[in-house]
Amino acid sequence: DIDNACDFVRFDGALATLLRLLEDDNTTMRLGAAWLLGTLAQNNPKVQKAILGARAEIVAQLITLTLNDPEVEVQRKAMLAVSALVRNCEAGQAAFLAAGGPTLPAELLGAGAPDVALQKRSLHLASHLIGESPAQFLSPIRGTKIASLCSRVIGASSSGDIESEDLDLREQALRLLLSFASASAEELQAECGDSLRAAVTARAAQVAALEGDEKEWRATEVAMGKELIAALPSS
Repeated sequence: DIDNACDFVRFDGALATLLRLLEDDNTTMRLGAAWLLGTLAQNNPKVQKAILGARAEIVAQLITLTLNDPEVEVQRKAMLAVSALVRNCEAGQAAFLAAGGPTLPAELLGAGAPDVALQKRSLHLASHLIGESPAQFLSPIRGTKIASLCSRVIGASSSGDIESEDLDLREQALRLLLSFASASAEELQAECGDSLRAAVTARAAQVAALEGDEKEWRATEVAMGKELIAALPSS
C-alpha cells in the first residue's frame, strides 16, 4: 500500500534500520531489509526519493549484494530492490549508471553458476530501461555484448532439457534482442546476426516437432524469434 509505505519512511529510524540490516551477518536480516526496501519503493516516487536521499550509494550497495551475497535469496531480493529504485526514477537511474548497473544483466546471464530468477529479472529491467530512456541506457547495455549471451539462451535445448527449460527466460532474452533490433538492426547484425539466425532457426525446428501443449506454450517465443530475424538486415 503506497500510503503505508510513505508512512513507514517517516518513522524515526525506520530507513536507517533497514539500511543497517543490509550489512547484517544474519542472512534473514539482509534478506528482509532488501525485500522491504524493494516493496516500499516499487512505483512510489516519494519513497524512492527518501531511500536515495538516506544513502546516496544504496543502488551500488544493492548491486553488490545482487552479484556477491552468499545466499541466493538475498541476491534475488536485492535485485528486486534495485529494480524498484531505478524504474521510473531519474535519480535512481543516475545512481544505477554511476554504479555500473548496465553491466549487471550481462554479468548475471554469463555467470558460471547462474540463477534463472536473477537472469529473468535483470533482462526485464534492461528492456524496461531501454524502453523508458533509450538515450541513457541503449548504448551502455548493448556495449556489454549481452546480445551474444542472449543468442545462447534462445537456441534449441538438448532433448533432455525440453521439459525443464524456462520459457520466460527465453522470452525475456528475445524481448531485449528485439529492443536492440528496433534501435539499430545493423549493429545487432554486426555483433551476432549469424548466431541469432542459427539459434532461432534451430529452436523453431525443435518446437515444430513438438505436439499439443508443449508446442502451444512456445508459440509466443517462436513468433518473437521470427520477428527478430525479419528485423535483421542481410548478412
